[in-house]
Amino acid sequence: MKKVLGVVLLLLLFMLSELYFYGDEEISTLNDYEENVIEVSDPTELANEPVITDNLSFTAVEIEGCSQENIYLEEKEFQYYSYTCETEEQLIHLGNELVTGLTADGTIFLTEEAEEDYDEVLLDYGFTDKEEVLIWYDVDENTLVDSYDMSVPNFLEDYQIDREQHEKNWDHFIKLIPREYRLSVVDYTVFAHDYTLGYVEQFTYEDDLPTDWGFAMNVIDIESETERSATIIHEFAHLLTLGEDQVTPYVSEKSCQFLLLDEGCTQSDSYIQVFFDKFWVDIRDEVNSLASDPDMLYDYYLDNEDNFVNDYAASSLEEDIAESFTYFVLQLFPDNTNRVQDEKISFFYDYPELVELRIEILSRLQSIMA
Repeated sequence: MKKVLGVVLLLLLFMLSELYFYGDEEISTLNDYEENVIEVSDPTELANEPVITDNLSFTAVEIEGCSQENIYLEEKEFQYYSYTCETEEQLIHLGNELVTGLTADGTIFLTEEAEEDYDEVLLDYGFTDKEEVLIWYDVDENTLVDSYDMSVPNFLEDYQIDREQHEKNWDHFIKLIPREYRLSVVDYTVFAHDYTLGYVEQFTYEDDLPTDWGFAMNVIDIESETERSATIIHEFAHLLTLGEDQVTPYVSEKSCQFLLLDEGCTQSDSYIQVFFDKFWVDIRDEVNSLASDPDMLYDYYLDNEDNFVNDYAASSLEEDIAESFTYFVLQLFPDNTNRVQDEKISFFYDYPELVELRIEILSRLQSIMA
């Protein structure tokens, strides 16, 4: 098993952007939309399915060529807009408007303040900075079922029994990430740490059996909806880029024809393989050689600052694609690609399904923040 550790929260400075044109086929922001939406006249039969409803408490973004429907997830009592646009140019414009609406003051998400709370707890109790798992839950699709308490220091017991906060983090994940993208998550871990805000973990079994994933959130340091959202989007990016439809598990180094990761062998057209071919072929060995020395790794980032969206992205291929995806979702479309970091954000716009997914996540985030 491998933990994909952490997330560095973002300081995103937004700017007006040019639009990128892809074509004129109609785009829907829900996969298999006709199958997933049922009429609101009988919303009780399928609690996990989205339902068309009315009267959201916030205003939809109006873009020429785009329409919207109100969706209600009954189990979580959560409503959001599902958008459909005629072209991807309009869809990208819509995404920019959603980002602008979420960041009226020009900035979103903090970078360092989130680390202070747990640091203070450690100082008060003379505790080390190791991760403390407080409790983990079995997951049945949207629902937390059986839970298992771990042995923890006395000063963390209040956090361990704070089930309301545990469920708040989990519900945020459920609301923000579409159902079809999180079906592999079977485990939810609540932990405490001084700088790691979240991680995902692959569970491997016998050969040829599907792999499952665990999702984990820090129960102490995450205080705001913005911090929570950035963390979830980053960790979801790992699920998106390392899942079984992208990386084939149980492949030996000898049998792998492409890039061998801890999670398995990348498929030829996988997001992370294409990202590697474009941005990491010439640097991966050097970055990996610096991994054990944080100071040298940070110096490497400073020497190549234009190539990464932030210093955490420079730590590995996996973190680079996850951080770049987070910026792709939460930042305006780059108005130029003079820097490699902008090329990395633009990379995701080459995939129409990810442009749709960006709108889906931003629309859900609009509702969460309303």
